[in-house]
Amino acid sequence: MDSLLRDSVAVDDRALAPPACRVLDRGAGAPSASALAQTVHAIIEGKLPEVARDRNAICHRALLAGRRGVSRAVIVKSPRWGPQRTNPDATFEGEAKLLAQLPALGIDNGPRLVARVAAAGSHFLFMSEVPGKHPDPRKHPLGARELRAIAEALQTMDRIGFMHYDLKAANVLTDGGRAAFIDFEFARTGTPWNADTPAEASFCEDFNVANNPFVRARSNIANFEFRCLHRYLVELENGTPEEAEPLFLAWLAVKASYHAQMASCLSGRAASHERLLARLLADPPMRVVGIERMLIAYRTAVFERDARAAARSRRAITAATDARRLCAAGVPSWYAEGVMRVIDRVARSVHPAP
Repeated sequence: MDSLLRDSVAVDDRALAPPACRVLDRGAGAPSASALAQTVHAIIEGKLPEVARDRNAICHRALLAGRRGVSRAVIVKSPRWGPQRTNPDATFEGEAKLLAQLPALGIDNGPRLVARVAAAGSHFLFMSEVPGKHPDPRKHPLGARELRAIAEALQTMDRIGFMHYDLKAANVLTDGGRAAFIDFEFARTGTPWNADTPAEASFCEDFNVANNPFVRARSNIANFEFRCLHRYLVELENGTPEEAEPLFLAWLAVKASYHAQMASCLSGRAASHERLLARLLADPPMRVVGIERMLIAYRTAVFERDARAAARSRRAITAATDARRLCAAGVPSWYAEGVMRVIDRVARSVHPAP
């Protein structure tokens, strides 16, 4: 048994005096209120290992006793109070509802809802533990297999218009040929990709705008690129630069497959554009490789409010897509026009309020 989990056996200590626990939401096979209350009490007493924290929450790991006496590992999320919070809702109500919907949506790459409870003047979200390791160039490097698994899982969500919105490395997990995602706090359901929805043109004025001008959609692929892959590549470029370009080329090959799959979900000009992107990225000219890399850096800079880096990337992309240089470099004009559309839409994005 993992040593961290062994520590959580204290949850079953009947001598504890757990707080009153009100179960607000239940997942399939949810444990008893008393078992949930015991876990909450152990967290309050500091007896469970902390496994993660961000601006809005702290996560602990526990062994939760089941109704038939079989224990299972769970992750328990509790609010982190303070001025650093970016989400005014500390009840986890929205996240619990989304977790409960994942199976019906066909998304099997995330945690399952166990329960949401109110206790001790706070709220606690119980979720199943998801196996895997977070991408890290030194500890858990990404390769073509991992990138393919990530893209396939994101394609499933993009196809139905489901956006995660927070695909930083801490929320991405890979386990062999499988990828999974955690922390659905900011996730939102949407409408399936097609050329007519959503009706609001402003929906595309966003960091996550898809690079298909015939689809009013946001893309988890874009979110993964600027929230996770950019930092990963920068670390490689600073440490082992000879590994960065092969990995990025592997990612572009994965994206080619992604676009080919997305074409099957669309029709008309939208589907044609996806097929064009698939063919281009399957064997990209070096200028396209550079543009794709700069575009990710641009999204990152705008998201991080780094005006100088954003302006620098925009100038470089504009120069690389100049019409007088495209033909010689093997860059099609439709691709250059699409890239500049993304630049324009990202520039108009509205940053979440801190």
